[in-house]
Amino acid sequence: RLSALAGEQDQTVRVDGYRVIAREVVRECARDDKEAMGTTKAELETFVEHCISEHVSLAISREIITDMSKQLPSLESDVHKTIADVLLARIQPRLVSFEEQVRALREDLATRYAREEHWTRAAEVLAGIDLDSGVRTLSNAFKLRKCVEIAELYAEGGDLVQADLFISRARLLRASGEADASLDYQEAVIPKENPNQMQVNRINFLNSVRRVSIFSNKTTHQIRLKIAGAALQISAEDFDY
Repeated sequence: RLSALAGEQDQTVRVDGYRVIAREVVRECARDDKEAMGTTKAELETFVEHCISEHVSLAISREIITDMSKQLPSLESDVHKTIADVLLARIQPRLVSFEEQVRALREDLATRYAREEHWTRAAEVLAGIDLDSGVRTLSNAFKLRKCVEIAELYAEGGDLVQADLFISRARLLRASGEADASLDYQEAVIPKENPNQMQVNRINFLNSVRRVSIFSNKTTHQIRLKIAGAALQISAEDFDY
């Protein structure tokens, strides 16, 4: 069927034909048959490989991948993840041609993981979006929102190091003056149900922060607080020097 469609001269017929096959493949993946999943996945991989090959125009490829992507959020979690992983494995290396499709797939997949409270995995999926792509110009406001979302997910998962990296990036974007100043990225990464409390002498703490901040980055003014038992360590570093 794929070979026949590849030789079809009528583009409308080709698109409709690929859509039919795409929905059949997705439907087969959605069947509750674990034993047949390996074969079905192989068929999915074959179909996707064909769709992004030189036998199919880029316009049709994008349309079919987009159509498949839109079906995924309504599927069972495991099926959604399997199909999304196959699609991303095939089109991520061709990001120049499928940037929008990659972004949509990753956003929906990250939402799925976050809904299941797999915070770190959700952050990793979302962080796979290339915010510095030279293909399409992304606004600083969009980049900042994504950095905040990723930082929040990492923080919820307990990976404060990665959360800190994306908060630093958000600060730089905000400092550029083009990002959405209404986003409170600091509040976004503070866990909403944090049982931990710390009591310090306010004056001593502020004096220590002022001394350490001399060594911080002149744009982000970032400092780090490391808490170990009853000890609090305050540090700063400017990686630009």
